[in-house]
Amino acid sequence: YDFKKAEMDARKLIYSKPDSALTIIKRTLAQKGAHDTIYGNTYNIYGMYFGMKGNSDSLIYYTKKSLTYLNRYPRNKARSLMNMSIGYRNKADYNAAINLVEEALELHKKENNNVGVAMAYGELASNYNYMLEYDKSIDLLLKAIKILKAEKNTKQLVAIKQKLANTYLAKENYPFAIDLYRECLAEFKAGGMAKNYYMTLMNLGEAQIQVNDMVGAQKSLSEAVVGLEPFGDKEMIGICYSKIGNLENALGHYEKGVASFQKAMDYLVPSGSGRVVRIAGEYVNLLNKGGNYKKSMEVIALVEKLKKFNNANLQDRMVYKNAAADTYKGTNNDKEAINAYQQTIAIMDSIADQEQQSAVEEIQAKFQTELQREK
Repeated sequence: YDFKKAEMDARKLIYSKPDSALTIIKRTLAQKGAHDTIYGNTYNIYGMYFGMKGNSDSLIYYTKKSLTYLNRYPRNKARSLMNMSIGYRNKADYNAAINLVEEALELHKKENNNVGVAMAYGELASNYNYMLEYDKSIDLLLKAIKILKAEKNTKQLVAIKQKLANTYLAKENYPFAIDLYRECLAEFKAGGMAKNYYMTLMNLGEAQIQVNDMVGAQKSLSEAVVGLEPFGDKEMIGICYSKIGNLENALGHYEKGVASFQKAMDYLVPSGSGRVVRIAGEYVNLLNKGGNYKKSMEVIALVEKLKKFNNANLQDRMVYKNAAADTYKGTNNDKEAINAYQQTIAIMDSIADQEQQSAVEEIQAKFQTELQREK
């Protein structure tokens, strides 16, 4: 049994044909008497398989198992720690994720593994993005790009560029995000990294909506949702449907928008994703716009039952609370409306405390128009 070849094949297939990789993983783990690094690396790839499928608990379980074989092999150990951190990040446990990446970062530094250091900076940046700390994120990503260029490592550079594009999307610098996404698409396609390709396409679609390129957005999002289906990652498919819902809304297709958001919820709820808070908020906003308060109340009741609100980042909580407040107002439930508006203001203050000036200004503008409408 050629362990080296099996590991290389599994690693290559994991990004485009995870089920084919799984066959190799199981075959390798069935072999007796292999070296610890073989078992350790293979369990790590097993974890990555579940990452591709959107199952964070199993991703954490198998990467943890891989660590039991890798204590004496710092480079391999660091790789498993980084993958495990992605599981925690997906579960919105950002502190646990950051601690794991920092542990990996120390190992990479000790080993003088500059490419590893750059990738760790990239993972830290992803966590800071979700925590709305965009300046920290950009700083880390630019450091990572500098290292990878010095190392002449183009293979990992595309993943860092994708993270940078995501940060610019979040900071509302859409033209720059679009240029970067286009570069990444070409490179992911060339590297056979199908899932990354479709996730990038999905984010490109989001940016295209923001710059009013509705034809481009429609093309990007419909290709992305079809491409993501075979991976079975319910969270990503759900997020993609929510973006299609936003597109339909922007085009004035109310019924289609509602249908897409409902599909998004049908995927997101069973996936256990924390992103359900933001997307439910966007869905409720759309339902309120159509005066469908009964359905809005059902969505709000569902989110309350999921108990995901406290795990969501501040901006996502704000979108959700503001939408809920509008629902209460629309159903003449003044007490609940005032309570939800007060919570929205408290969240805005927390964002201000994080010195997220740009985010604060945007939220204040939204809130002022809300209050004007109240009058």
